[in-house]
Amino acid sequence: MKNEQINRSNYTRTIQFLYRHPRATRTEIYQGTAMTPATVSQTVTALIADDLVIETGAEVTKTKGSGRKQKVISLNPDYGALMGIDFTLAGMTAVITTITGTLIDHQSIPYDQVAAHPINETIVGLVQTMQANNPDLNLLGLGLSIPGHYDIDKHTIISNNPMWNDFDLEIVRQQVDFPVLADNNVEAMALARYLFNAETTPEKFLFLQVGFGLFCSFIEPNSLHPKQNYYIGEIGHTVVNPRGTQCECGKRGCLQTFISETWLIKRAKQLFELSEASLIHSLVNSADEIDLKTVLAAYELGDQYMTDILDQGIEYLGISVANLLMMCDADAIYINSRILQRHEFNQRISATIANQLQFIPTKKNTEVQILPYEQTRGALGACALVAFSKVIQSPAYEQITLA
Repeated sequence: MKNEQINRSNYTRTIQFLYRHPRATRTEIYQGTAMTPATVSQTVTALIADDLVIETGAEVTKTKGSGRKQKVISLNPDYGALMGIDFTLAGMTAVITTITGTLIDHQSIPYDQVAAHPINETIVGLVQTMQANNPDLNLLGLGLSIPGHYDIDKHTIISNNPMWNDFDLEIVRQQVDFPVLADNNVEAMALARYLFNAETTPEKFLFLQVGFGLFCSFIEPNSLHPKQNYYIGEIGHTVVNPRGTQCECGKRGCLQTFISETWLIKRAKQLFELSEASLIHSLVNSADEIDLKTVLAAYELGDQYMTDILDQGIEYLGISVANLLMMCDADAIYINSRILQRHEFNQRISATIANQLQFIPTKKNTEVQILPYEQTRGALGACALVAFSKVIQSPAYEQITLA
């Protein structure tokens, strides 16, 4: 914070309100934050002096008749820039955005290149490349959207995938000249939805990732903070069929064994080896060539086994989401997945949820939306981490930041 005269709590409440209400008046700010008009006026004046917020030049009348017009207040997109990096088994993507999430630059590295070099070295190299391409930007920090849970004490990733064992945030921090922080990629993407898509996103929602694994984040404005209990959100390891295949966690019939990229590919490879009649043989020459595109192509061709597996997985997913809605008061559910891009999958999931909840006569209609797949979504989530830590200056995110 540049202006030390601003109370920290008032600063944070004002900036968070402006993220959620990108064009607001002073009256709307004090009505929405419970601060007094005098406190709002003092805080906004100081923030304008620091160039973090601007008066847009627009004026609106908030009272009937010839009432006094009020200035519209917005965050200043030129205040600084955010860098975010996301890495998964699909590869690594870096973006730079404004503080309001508008994309400035992006770059991606395929997974085979990421796997060929030490992960920390690859991250630092990508940061340096992005900096060199954008030398005039005031970078406020680097966020890392990670495929697992962030160990605050060791600055490493808690994951069952040995690919990420060598990740060390402290090593990255030593070679980067601005603050660095990391958090789970799904939590980060949900936070980006909350901050950067405010005008089309309700206050309370579920953000569900159906990718190499499954994870769910519940966004509620009064509890925005990094999760300390690593079980929270692990929907992929909820049991949907106790007689199902054994998951790597040791249990049988976990949801992710039916509808994750990792397990769908594993099942397709088994099918290739065991059945000469499978249509997968018309798509690839060896099991090593099978990827998610192969799985979806086999479904398109009508391969009976892959069709049954995907249809069953989608049904179990719909049932699991319905179960979540009986425990979380969410106004919307956003599903991020490369698997579920077919329109019929969205319809089927929505129908399953409705069927599971039909016993509740007064239920509200919660929007279920499968998001169009975007390669940059995880990296944008990493930028949202920086926004929450360094622009909103939420104290809850100080513990995952290395300054």
